[in-house]
Amino acid sequence: MRSRFPLVLMTVAFLATLPPLASAQPADDASIHSDNARTLVGAWFINVTPSLAPAFASLGTFSADGTLTNISSSSMGFPPESPGYGAWVKVRRHTYAITFHTILGDGAGNFAGRGKIRATLTVGPDGDTLTGVFQVDVFDATGGLLFSDTGTVTGNRLSVESLP
Repeated sequence: MRSRFPLVLMTVAFLATLPPLASAQPADDASIHSDNARTLVGAWFINVTPSLAPAFASLGTFSADGTLTNISSSSMGFPPESPGYGAWVKVRRHTYAITFHTILGDGAGNFAGRGKIRATLTVGPDGDTLTGVFQVDVFDATGGLLFSDTGTVTGNRLSVESLP
């Protein structure tokens, strides 16, 4: 039977060369509120105020890879609307451009059109608030523009709330 000592020694030597793993602990307050923490990455509760329709609520998640997902209370009405999927990029310090699309249905499961939403969002000094402006364009099933609207948004970052 061969000794396993050389294999164990090589494994330990290899593991010793790896960088230490990041701690799963949350960052301290200083790093949470540092200038670098003013990122769009995370989950947000957003209040949307269009100029042509009543205000509504939205939930958005911005991933570190530049993608986003969004759902709003208005999409639960008629005509039915899918969650939004899209992308975001940083355009200035603490300011981001986003574009996402939604699919509109006719209530019977048929494609009725799509929405394209573009916005400019700025993360506030605390890193936990945002403000911005948007434009939504709604197209019919053939791609014809039905209408456009503009408005403003304000948002708050969602965070973990531990049970007592």
